[in-house]
Parts: sequence; C-alpha cells; structure tokens
Amino acid sequence: MQAQHILRQWLCLTFLSVGLLITSSERVLAQSNFDFLIVGEWGERGKCDSARFVFTKDGRMQALSKKRNQWIVHFGGSYVRTSSTSLTIKHNQFGDTFRISRLTPTTLTGTWFISIGYDEAIPISWERCFISPEPYPEASLGDLNYYVFRNRDFAKRNPGKEAPDYYLGFGDKYLNIFVKDTSPTLTAKGQQFIKEVGKALQQKIEDKLVANPDAFGELELNPDSFRKFAYGTHPDAYCESGWGKLPSTDREKIIEAIDWKDKYGSFNGWESMIGLINRCGTIDMIIDGIPGSTPLEKSLFVLSVISFTGLGLRGLFFWITRLF
Repeated sequence: MQAQHILRQWLCLTFLSVGLLITSSERVLAQSNFDFLIVGEWGERGKCDSARFVFTKDGRMQALSKKRNQWIVHFGGSYVRTSSTSLTIKHNQFGDTFRISRLTPTTLTGTWFISIGYDEAIPISWERCFISPEPYPEASLGDLNYYVFRNRDFAKRNPGKEAPDYYLGFGDKYLNIFVKDTSPTLTAKGQQFIKEVGKALQQKIEDKLVANPDAFGELELNPDSFRKFAYGTHPDAYCESGWGKLPSTDREKIIEAIDWKDKYGSFNGWESMIGLINRCGTIDMIIDGIPGSTPLEKSLFVLSVISFTGLGLRGLFFWITRLF
C-alpha cells in the first residue's frame, strides 16, 4: 500500500509538471461554460507532445505520456464538477481536488490538491494543445463518408466550435445528390465523371491537409477562408475528371442539380464557374444550365438572384460582361 502511494505521488508530480489533456467534442455536464471549456487538451507551454492529462466528454480522466511516438496511459479515473470553480478527480481509491482560478478557451490555471495520506498543492498553468487533423484513409477517398468524417474530426479537435459549413452544407450534400440522384440519369461517361470528381475534390482537401496539418487546422477555424479554398479546388477537379468531354446533356443535369444560391448566389460560386470556363469549358456550358430560354430570361433570373443575395454591382458587372 505504501508503495502504491509513493508511485501515485511520483506520477502526479511528474505529469503535472509537464501538463496534458486530450480533447473531446461535446459538453461534459451541460450546466455552464465552465463544464464546456474543461473538455479539451491542455499542456504546459511547449510540452504538449511529451505528456498530457485527459478529460473526456463522458467524465473520464487519464494521465498520459508519449514514448516512441505512442501515448501510454499511466493512470485514469473520472471527474465531476463540485462547485463553480472546482472538480473532484477520482482514480483508484484516491480523490483529488482541482481548483480553477482561470479558464478560457486557450488557457487553464489553478491548483491541484493531491490526497495521498497528506495534502499537497501543485500549481497548474496550462495552454490548450493543438491536435493535428487526422488524414482520411487514401483507399477510401471518393466514398460518401468523407465529409462527415472531416466534420467529426474537426469537432473532436475543436470542442464548442462550428466546423466549416462547406463539409456538410456543400460537400456532403452534393456528393450524396450527385451519386444517389443525378448519376443514374447520366450516360456511362457522366457516371464515371461523378465517381472521379468526387474523389478528386476529396483528394485536393487531403493534399492541403497533409502538406501542412497545422496550417490546415488553422484554415478550418475560418469558415469563409475554408469555403474559398474548397470552392477554388472545383475547377481543377472538374477538368481533371473530364468535364470538358461530357455530353452537354450530362453537364446540364449536373449543373441543374446544384441549388441556385450555390451556383449564382455567392462570389465563390461565380469564381468557381469562371475557373471552370478558363480551364476546360466555355461560357455556353454555364449559360445552358441557367433557367430561361433566351438571354433576356436568363438575365432576369440572374438579376433576381443578385438582388436577393446581395452580390450587388460586382455580380451584375460579371454577368453582363459574360453573357452578351
């Protein structure tokens, strides 16, 4: 028993000196901002890669250290909020108190009171540790689970923050529409295009991630910037997958499957179309997909979209200079 107490004291002193925490994506007790923020990954500045202390969304706790690129669990238990500024941490027969003096999305300071037959107070000053995005299995690129995976991976690494709306609001949405609804109506060449472009779009996101995981993680935190990046991959992905060689009937069906607001209601959509035209198509390919049988009817449609979406004079100028 005495040896167990000594080992436990050593573990606490060792791991608290280098600090650590692993992340979770949801609120632990759903009572206050305190509960929400404690879930996450923390560590002493500059030491997140060597040791961590883990608080999970379901109230579990683990002390870890990294050896030979593997995380090793030294001890674990559970935790529960006991007041507005403190946690009770239980592991084996021990019960510690963690009093928090400051808790923000990026910093955590306080005092850890260890109970091992006598009280010992250890000051804590941690920062939230960054977790690199997890690459998607290369062999699975192109399948329907990709954007849901990316969305969940973001949530796991960034508790309480909204994932880029592109993941579910565009990528997952249109992948399912194209594969389940549009593809069966296309020619064999069109069906092959749907398979290839789905994989190409995912591959370009993964290439960005692998090239610089930290920068990719930062990009995800800005929905507008991420949306601009993702839309910017569309022209190359479409052209590389054979867009310019598709029968006009296939192109029309694919264009029609995209919501008007996503095609004509944002500058990202316009810029994507311009890039597609410049790389492997003509303006006629885009104009053919716009409702209306004459240039005037098509213009009236686009002007109404511009009016309701707030694109303003720049959108109007783009349309006039390219339609006539």
